[in-house]
Amino acid sequence: MLVLEQFSDEAIAASKLKPNATVLDVACRPGTLALRLAQQAGEIHGIDFSAAMLANFKHKIEQSRHQHIELHCGDAQTLPYTDNTFDAGFRNVVIRCVTKLFPVTTLSELWTSMLKGAHRCRC
Repeated sequence: MLVLEQFSDEAIAASKLKPNATVLDVACRPGTLALRLAQQAGEIHGIDFSAAMLANFKHKIEQSRHQHIELHCGDAQTLPYTDNTFDAGFRNVVIRCVTKLFPVTTLSELWTSMLKGAHRCRC
């Protein structure tokens, strides 16, 4: 787990995230990245296809008392968000797993969900 935390910290640093940003974490898994972002971001949306993983993440949110993290069960290839919604988007696990199978669809969904001018960091 320490590797994921280190990777998350590096991704957050590279993102040049502005305070109180609205952030999307695709394939959020147990929330490693999103929970580390919670002190900086104004609103965080985590999406994952695994209901069990989201239940684990929800438990961690309750323990941490962060009230600005919303979880969604869904597919990274068909994100349920309108275009230009997020200031930043992360896809740490997706880049190593899903994008190997569906690279264009997954990245296209992430990019169109982000606001114009948002910093796009590939980590």
